[in-house]
Amino acid sequence: MDKRIYPLLITALAFWSCLSYAQPTLFDIQHISTTDGLDNLICTHIQKDQQGHLWIYTPYGFSKYDGYTFNHIRKEAFGLIKNQKPDRINEDDNGNFWIFREEVDIKNATTTTIVTIFDPKHQKNIPIEDYFQTPIPFDFSDIDLDSLTITDAKNRLWIVTKNGQLYLYEQGKFKKIFEWKNKDKTYRITIDNNDNIWIISRFKLLQINRKGKILAEFDNANPIYRLWTDKNNTIWKANYQEQSKNKGILSIWSKTQDSKIFTPFVFFNEDNSVYGELRNDPAKLGKLFIHRDSKGYWYLKDDNQFHIFDNQGIKVLTLKANLGQRPAAIDYIDYYYEEENQIWFSTNSGLIKINSAKNLFRLLQKKEGLSDARGITEDAKGNIYFIDKSLFKWHPKKKGVQQISSKKAFTHNLSFINDLLR
Repeated sequence: MDKRIYPLLITALAFWSCLSYAQPTLFDIQHISTTDGLDNLICTHIQKDQQGHLWIYTPYGFSKYDGYTFNHIRKEAFGLIKNQKPDRINEDDNGNFWIFREEVDIKNATTTTIVTIFDPKHQKNIPIEDYFQTPIPFDFSDIDLDSLTITDAKNRLWIVTKNGQLYLYEQGKFKKIFEWKNKDKTYRITIDNNDNIWIISRFKLLQINRKGKILAEFDNANPIYRLWTDKNNTIWKANYQEQSKNKGILSIWSKTQDSKIFTPFVFFNEDNSVYGELRNDPAKLGKLFIHRDSKGYWYLKDDNQFHIFDNQGIKVLTLKANLGQRPAAIDYIDYYYEEENQIWFSTNSGLIKINSAKNLFRLLQKKEGLSDARGITEDAKGNIYFIDKSLFKWHPKKKGVQQISSKKAFTHNLSFINDLLR
């Protein structure tokens, strides 16, 4: 498959059929699968190294992708047993991948966090106990894997322990930032544009600075599912209202930097009707997925479909899956926001790459039914002439269309020669 990007085209590749219309942003969608060299369709994690290569984790091990070809590194080559899969993979500032997984002791009903460090350059996997020569301030088995879903634009390595301690790992050292005194010590973090840290627990939201000082505190009636920030430090949160086991409804709320309250944010269909409830029902609708990028676009898998909404909440694109299986079986497991206009998703059906670009075209005339548009030309003043059964003129200054002749035009070509339209 040709991997070159054509940002002004909307491309339906592999299993996507796209529904779209004239809009300020265009999207290029690519599906990368085993036919393109991926060793397995089930992609559980995705990361980008400091050399610009993507690393995708599959049941067989790592697949290194340079945008054109894959280089596969089997599990056995770096010390992972076949049936062991990571729960999380993060990169440190030295370019090493930290592989976190949970080991369950069924007999004693306990869980232990196992950490290894993979060196992509030498393709070696080292147990964490052998990596550090000096004592560290916590036990690696106490790392809280439920807290490793971290949103940080700088892709730094943060560690949360089961005791509620938050550490930042930089330049080979751990720095303690905060210790959560709440009874429920499980939390996630999001870093805003001012480098302040948002502590997200089930029913409480804290904003702290890099010294651990609490700057703001909010209570939540329902658990927070995800939290995002933008360049203006507006906070966006997804609250989860559980209805029964594994079933519930998400609601989106936002708060500007100067505001003290959250207000509801609503999604709309193309016809400006309200999109409806965001339901999580894996048995019927599949696993709900939602993400907001730095441009304000929302990526949502709901009701067996994948939608993209703009920063006003208006739907701009719908992707329908057609894999010869239940669409609900397509799960968006991990993502990597690579650039201002590019996002990667790892799914259980391969990789999805979405590029976005500004639409340089604008709609001048909209006509119901079939168009008979043929010739088009421009005069010395910048006026545009075109044929759509009869002759029309577009005035760029007035931004309007004028029908010059009501007679049916039979020519297929228009041109200006010596200031005469021919």
